[in-house]
Amino acid sequence: MNDNGEGTFPNELERDFCRENAAYEVIKAELERDSMGKGALMYGDDLVGVFDDLNSAVDEGRRRFGLEQFMVREIGDPVYEMGLGVLPAKNKIAAA
Repeated sequence: MNDNGEGTFPNELERDFCRENAAYEVIKAELERDSMGKGALMYGDDLVGVFDDLNSAVDEGRRRFGLEQFMVREIGDPVYEMGLGVLPAKNKIAAA
């Protein structure tokens, strides 16, 4: 929160992942060489771990960091960012 008692972000779900993305870029070549297709869990400037799939990386991020910001990224693929540890609701398909 800032001095006015307001959140630091215009929308609490819109977070800045510059630190996580910058840290990932530093180790990107090594990760893509050794762990292509696996999930990387980034927290701040640190690689927390490499996981066999994105779900495992998200589960570990939620276990370790709760509602704190962390980023999960499929190695060799676009960014999947998790702000505040909030997951989107699964789409429910109504039976016809």
